[in-house]
Amino acid sequence: CVLDCTDPAQGALTITDVNPIATAKRPARAANQEYIVIENRGATEINLDGYYLKYRGASYPFLVDSRIAPGRKLTVFIGKGQPTRRTQYWGREGPLLRNKSGTVDLLSERNVPISSKTW
Repeated sequence: CVLDCTDPAQGALTITDVNPIATAKRPARAANQEYIVIENRGATEINLDGYYLKYRGASYPFLVDSRIAPGRKLTVFIGKGQPTRRTQYWGREGPLLRNKSGTVDLLSERNVPISSKTW
């Protein structure tokens, strides 16, 4: 973000939880033990078209027409699976998040920071 660093989702969308701990021995199962939860704390529905999650060198663009209603949450699992209105899948074959520490960011299509969660 260089010029206009504001976005309507700032203050509304919040990364509320990150689970970086995967205990399963099989990489595919361990990947779906890791997840990121985003909550809409605003008063209006937010369309996530163009928004994405970023962790280190990896990014996850939300599915087209993904929406979060006010007071609702969306969980992004790191592994693979069938998406629903409340769950999406990053599509990785194995775990991604570091167990001890890290930061995941939620950004707009113009790279405006929306929310961040550090553990």
